Amino acid sequence: MNFPFAWCPLDPVRLDRPVGQLLGQMADRCAGVFFIIGIALTISGLLSGVWQILPLVLSVLLFGLPHGALDHLVALGLAKRRLQTAPLAVVLTLYTLIAASVCAVWIITPLIAAIGFLVLTIYHWGKADLAFEQLRDTGCCTAASRIFQFTHGLVRGLLPIGLPLVAHPESASAFMSACLGWFQSDALFNYSSVRLPLSILICALLLFDTLRIFRASAAPRYRRSRWLVVENVGLAVFFIIVPPLAAVGFYFCGWHGYRHVIRLRACRECHEDSATETPVITPARFTRQAIPFTLIALAALPALGWFLAENATDPQSWIALYLVLISALTLPHVCVVEWMDLRQFSPPARETSSTPGRKP
Repeated sequence: MNFPFAWCPLDPVRLDRPVGQLLGQMADRCAGVFFIIGIALTISGLLSGVWQILPLVLSVLLFGLPHGALDHLVALGLAKRRLQTAPLAVVLTLYTLIAASVCAVWIITPLIAAIGFLVLTIYHWGKADLAFEQLRDTGCCTAASRIFQFTHGLVRGLLPIGLPLVAHPESASAFMSACLGWFQSDALFNYSSVRLPLSILICALLLFDTLRIFRASAAPRYRRSRWLVVENVGLAVFFIIVPPLAAVGFYFCGWHGYRHVIRLRACRECHEDSATETPVITPARFTRQAIPFTLIALAALPALGWFLAENATDPQSWIALYLVLISALTLPHVCVVEWMDLRQFSPPARETSSTPGRKP
């Protein structure tokens, strides 16, 4: 069955080393651009007031929201199913049910939902960096023990989530309170009791991760892994200097979202005829594939606001609701990405050459 928008199952295959290194170079350039823009706008004072929300607004169309818009195609590829109505309906139903269950938690216990979202994001963003470093063959993390991989992933997740809470407590707390305010008018997000322990934890993990990377990079084959220390320091400086909403928005677009998008572009497109497999998805083709569910997710924002019977006029309140919507989509997205990582990095998966769509 032919579907519009160039849809077809996507198979996350193991990448050759040159391709992985090319993806790493692309990611570095994009991160550098967003880093420079964020620091420059902060120093010039252009990210004050309502302008802080601009990067999060841009994330609606620029890598942020769209980076999960192909999850249904990835799930079909991982399950080795053709793009047919029944398998697609199963994937979309499961995805929607998981997202709806997160929304239900926000309605019933908003504080638990907010904390859960922060914890899940720390895990997901850190794990995404670990996976990307394996793709680009950094060496250091791939060869490290599980405890070192865990601490490195924890560092990478805490830098964009924990540091804004530590460096900008008033702004970060006010925004989280705005998220809770959609469900409980008098709710306040106050984490003053954990601010000091969180600061100590981040500093200790950064030091531990730095020492571990330098120790591993003593071997000639792992020397390029020292770049990970530069990334750690750069991210720490960025999230300390740039206002929290803007910093998270820039990171969501130019780091996390973009890295996942170029991973998807390197997936194998699997059609009815394996001879038509596309090795690399072009930006225009990816955009066409991502448009439907990006627009559907965007349309869900006013629908959610209407359901909650709130008439917020403050732009920051709508950005807060946007983050609530992102939290609902994050859990099913994480399920797909975990499956994707397992396929790409587990030893048996590296030997398979089977093509989705062959199963009757």
